[in-house]
Amino acid sequence: MLMVEGWLMFAPDDVDAMLPHIAVFTAATRAEAGCLHHAVGRDIADPAVFRVTERWQDDRALTAHAGGAVLAAFEAALDAHPPVLSDVRLYTVGEVRRVM
Repeated sequence: MLMVEGWLMFAPDDVDAMLPHIAVFTAATRAEAGCLHHAVGRDIADPAVFRVTERWQDDRALTAHAGGAVLAAFEAALDAHPPVLSDVRLYTVGEVRRVM
């Protein structure tokens, strides 16, 4: 399993502009083959920061997502409203255990 985790921080003027793009991106990504989980949520401590988590079945699914229209449309929105800071990373997960 692959996991994408990180955050994007937007300038105050760009936060509201990004909300509809984030909603469309989230719904469309969740519908993609191999997507086990996708969520984007605002950080309660800083509403300009959005936390991203994704889980993908395998590299094939993530590669299809990375080369697909859903991510391309979201990247176009990011080009128009670029994050001022971001840190999003890919993790390869070898073992998963329920903790709660």
